[in-house]
Amino acid sequence: DGAKFCNFPKPSSTNYTKTGKVISGYNDFKMQRIILQGSPGTCNPKIPKQWNSLFTVKDGGTVANLILGVAPDGTSADISCMGSCTLKNVWWENACWRAASFRATAEFNSRRTHQEGDSTQYTYIVDGGGALDGFQKIFDQSGPGKTIVKNFCAANSQIILRSCGDCGRQYQRDLTIVDSKFKGPGLLIMGPNHQYQDKVTLRNVSVYGYNNPATKMAFACVEAVQNAANPWQYAWIPGKAGTGSSCNYPASAFKVASRNNVTKTGFYVRGDQDVDFEMQRIRLNGNPGTCNPKIPKQWGSVITVADGGTVRNVILGVSSDGTSADINCMGSCTLKNVWWENVCWRAASFRATAEYNRRRTNQEGDSTGYTYIVDGGGALDGFQKIFDQSGPGKTIVKNFCAVNCAIGLASCGNCGRQYKRDMTIEDSRFKGPTITIISANKQYQDKVTLQNITVYGNNNPATETTFVCSEYFGENVGDPWKYSYKPGQAGTGSSCNYPASAVKVIN
Repeated sequence: DGAKFCNFPKPSSTNYTKTGKVISGYNDFKMQRIILQGSPGTCNPKIPKQWNSLFTVKDGGTVANLILGVAPDGTSADISCMGSCTLKNVWWENACWRAASFRATAEFNSRRTHQEGDSTQYTYIVDGGGALDGFQKIFDQSGPGKTIVKNFCAANSQIILRSCGDCGRQYQRDLTIVDSKFKGPGLLIMGPNHQYQDKVTLRNVSVYGYNNPATKMAFACVEAVQNAANPWQYAWIPGKAGTGSSCNYPASAFKVASRNNVTKTGFYVRGDQDVDFEMQRIRLNGNPGTCNPKIPKQWGSVITVADGGTVRNVILGVSSDGTSADINCMGSCTLKNVWWENVCWRAASFRATAEYNRRRTNQEGDSTGYTYIVDGGGALDGFQKIFDQSGPGKTIVKNFCAVNCAIGLASCGNCGRQYKRDMTIEDSRFKGPTITIISANKQYQDKVTLQNITVYGNNNPATETTFVCSEYFGENVGDPWKYSYKPGQAGTGSSCNYPASAVKVIN
């Protein structure tokens, strides 16, 4: 549902109020859930909005770390900014008529008679947070200046950001949405005014559920013309470039998670390429049954990345015959926001270049080191390794999530050529069943860095992560788990060396 999609936070406490409040300066609510008990049934599209805002924010004020709840009688709450404001990590359980309105100050309104002759500009910032179930607008800008929405999430909301179309005083306004994600059903994400030459900026906006009418966002950007016979004359759907006077942005501004692409041969990414798959779901039709631990892996990678290449925004799916897909990096690479529906044998392999392998005869005499980066994304259901580093250099995995995968990141234990490797996992989450999150070669003095790791479900054998870090001596050498460290323990080995605080355990 929407709360899960936006990763809606849990409140620290719940408080009730019958009246709104005027606030100024910096206000940190420390994730309180505040509920306005107003008139019953006011969160109803058939009954006009009839209560004051929960908070009226004076010019320059900030509201941080707040959840606006819904009362049992159906009353929701909004915020009214009277001048520049910042809303940081603010969440709305039910946006209803409005989440926040961005207005001018009362002093500005009292002296302002027309658009010309006053250079006052306000800045309204929404940073983080999210909103659910808005049947009108999430954010509405009526004051002059600019609104910036970033790192935001909304689900089941009709309009995300709108420039007021029927205000008594009108201006050219700047509207920006960046680094945010949305899921419908909804009408549009951005709504500037065509006749007032509003300026629009859209960048790294992800749209989910576009192929399902029940979760579809109909339009990315619509230039409104007040009382127009055809209100959709200037409208652009997600995934298409905006070519209007206000809605002007490249198609790459939006990532649409809806398209499927089936291939039998895979893709090749050159070292000088940064390939954005725009959240395509790619499936490899290989040999039936190859995603089977009893049958050796026998197909080529779905994406091969040459030294220096980047792959971003892709979902690697599972074909109907059971074939999964992996990525093969031949030298340094970056995998950004890549997702695996079924890891199977491997999600990605980090290797050396073919040229390096041809000239390399032993560990000494060559200082080559590659850098393999995984930033964001996630993986499910791997019965062997998610990531395997065989090339020299370092692997960095950050902002990653994995569930039901045997090994997170492994340094190759049986490769013909071996090296000291650096392996880092940070700001990532894991839920088992998992054998070990990271495995290092003790005999080659691999270096391990772990920071801000969260392990879930460790009080249940069905979801337990047995070890966080394991040092081993290749394959079939003594007890492979002799130098292994459990969640909650500090790593005290030569490779697995980190404080207990590096890993947080949530049972």
